[in-house]
Amino acid sequence: MIDSLLSQFVDLLHLLPNILVSLLNYIFCVFIIVIVDKHFKYVGLCCYLVLCGIISNVQVLYPVKYELINLTTLLGSFVFSTSFLVTDIINSKYGKDNAMKSIFFTLTFEMFFVVNMLLTIGHTSVSQNELIALGMQDNVRSINTVFLPIPRILIASYTSYFISQSAEVLLLKRANNSIIKHNIVLFISTILLDNIVFTILAFYLLASQPASWNEILQIITSAIGIRMLCNFLNTLFYKITCKNS
Repeated sequence: MIDSLLSQFVDLLHLLPNILVSLLNYIFCVFIIVIVDKHFKYVGLCCYLVLCGIISNVQVLYPVKYELINLTTLLGSFVFSTSFLVTDIINSKYGKDNAMKSIFFTLTFEMFFVVNMLLTIGHTSVSQNELIALGMQDNVRSINTVFLPIPRILIASYTSYFISQSAEVLLLKRANNSIIKHNIVLFISTILLDNIVFTILAFYLLASQPASWNEILQIITSAIGIRMLCNFLNTLFYKITCKNS
């Protein structure tokens, strides 16, 4: 019953343009951030960062084309961009030291997640006949397909995340609450650093079958437009959040 309802919901989403579905995803993330910030404060925001990193790194395995730019792009940018919004909120409300702690908090628990998934895959599953009898014949294959590439993705993500988030925390102090300077900081951290470092590491330097430079350029180029939109939205919500705090 539940599986059928979820399948119908996904089919309805397939009728919408990809860009609209991603924007809905972003809006949902911001809604959760507001709820978490109000009720769970610093600890809740740190927990959001952990889940945000896990979700976006799974989404990055799902390539799509956005209708407006017609370039191959990897999902995860809209969700991952909200981590920079949360870091800004923590930096503003709880200070630079706590913002840096939230980065290490995120890296620690995401490493805990990936090691556990590798240990899960390290188990020998029951026979195919038993899987069929349980109605789980596709589960083991799906888990292997999704989570075997995850260590490579996460190593690239951790590296780019640490570099970009640290740069943002340090540079944000120089923004002086200026919207223009704030967007410049976000451009440097989320596009020039995070996007380029992650893409080259994940799909060229660490990949067993490196993508061509043309494909890498497509991914980086499409992400630039998406990240710029997200940066604008992040700045808008950041100003609203800080004003109401």
